[in-house]
Amino acid sequence: MSVKFARSDISKLMFELYSRSVHPELYQSYAELEINHNYFTANISICDFGHVISVRDDFQTVTEVSTMLGYPLPECERTLFKKLQGTNTESFQFENGLSYQCSFHLEQLEPVVFHKIHEELVLDCQDAQVSYQFSSSNRFMPGPVSLIKTEEFPQSLLVHTYHTYPEFHAIVKTQSLFEFE
Repeated sequence: MSVKFARSDISKLMFELYSRSVHPELYQSYAELEINHNYFTANISICDFGHVISVRDDFQTVTEVSTMLGYPLPECERTLFKKLQGTNTESFQFENGLSYQCSFHLEQLEPVVFHKIHEELVLDCQDAQVSYQFSSSNRFMPGPVSLIKTEEFPQSLLVHTYHTYPEFHAIVKTQSLFEFE
């Protein structure tokens, strides 16, 4: 039996931001969360390549995508297109007053450390707002895990994501803050 490996090579990971929505037919969603708030609506999806977070208010839609190089996503209204490596922080102020700040980090660990953290993340899936455990590509390696936790405030949304890449002993962590005037 062949099992498709759900995660790409970590050297191809990208982080993108759009000042628009990204059509859901462009990616396969394995788990989803919708948040309806007084100031905004958020749609959060776990995908094979990472995640898609789309946040909209009355005036603007902003979409964050953790993806892989070469994945067929639009270039129109793409605000950020960065290789996901090391630690990066970005911030943008959109015309309608929406403020966006993010931090993303790719960390490769020693195998023993990775497996310990991976096990902790599997346990954390029980408390996450949305999570998904992918099948393993072989019987000696755990399957990749993605989990997303959110914090809602009166005029902001904070999103924490965690994605594991077992074959590379790597973890991608992101933290994104969407603030509304």
